[in-house]
Amino acid sequence: MLLDKVYDSLAPYLKKNEKNRLILAISGGIDSIVLLHTLNKIKSNYSLEILLIHINYGMQKKSNNAESLCSDLSLQYGFKIILEKVKLNKDNFESNARNIRYKIFNTYAEKNNFDYILTAHHRDDQIETLHMKFLDNADWVSFLGIRKKYGKILRPMLDISKEDIYSYANKNKLKWVEDDSNEDLNYRRNNIRLNVIPEIIKNNPNHIDLLMKKHSYALEKISLLKNEIKSLKKKYIIEVNSKFLILSNSVIEISDKVIFKVFYQDLSKNYFDYRFYSTKKHWKQFHLFISESRTGSSFILDEKIKISKGKRDHCFLYN
Repeated sequence: MLLDKVYDSLAPYLKKNEKNRLILAISGGIDSIVLLHTLNKIKSNYSLEILLIHINYGMQKKSNNAESLCSDLSLQYGFKIILEKVKLNKDNFESNARNIRYKIFNTYAEKNNFDYILTAHHRDDQIETLHMKFLDNADWVSFLGIRKKYGKILRPMLDISKEDIYSYANKNKLKWVEDDSNEDLNYRRNNIRLNVIPEIIKNNPNHIDLLMKKHSYALEKISLLKNEIKSLKKKYIIEVNSKFLILSNSVIEISDKVIFKVFYQDLSKNYFDYRFYSTKKHWKQFHLFISESRTGSSFILDEKIKISKGKRDHCFLYN
């Protein structure tokens, strides 16, 4: 049962005898509406304080309808709501929208001491993501896919299928707003979801099992890698400052490019509270840069991360 799955997924993170302060990212679409409904059902089991955050990008005809629905539901359930309006260009819209909404969620969570941020990603989202990684011939760490927990973010419906979500919504007579952009095949994910995955399920269902096995393998391997990262930090970090880290240039000894990438991602996340994603080619170039012996050069890893290198060591800067 969907409600039980959501409850079981959240239970390890919720405190029984204390207030749990949660942010729910609500779009007005069926997924977040179902998650909202389940949270309202289980709030009696825990002391839940829930803040809804809706972001209106104004990119579709039904954007204002979705915002109105979210406002109405906040009154119906008695949850506070934050309505944000964001204007973005169509260029690289999906990536930019994802970055800005997580920045908004995390900012509210940090400033107001919320425990977790909930999003309504589900199993079908995971399969689409993993298949795109498969098509891109991505490294094993990319098959971590969508994480159930990542920092303060929890995804309690990640093991629930879209079919079950529709069934639950219809059974409980829920109202939602369909996002017209989900039918736009110019977006890669939409094409994967609407055209590619149905063909795979019909003609090669074992491929889905393969993707999930790759995902399970990545989860097991990253768990083991965490201990190795701790050792690498002790070995290569020379100095820590609020604005920079100084690392030994002998970090180039990390020959495994995936471990090298995870190491630097861990540094940026845990020392500067910043997450960044780059292509395989980008990391290959970065590894090459560190291995070279030029003095006084710099490498832009991301718009906020810069590597400045000297003869022996290099400085990991956060601008």
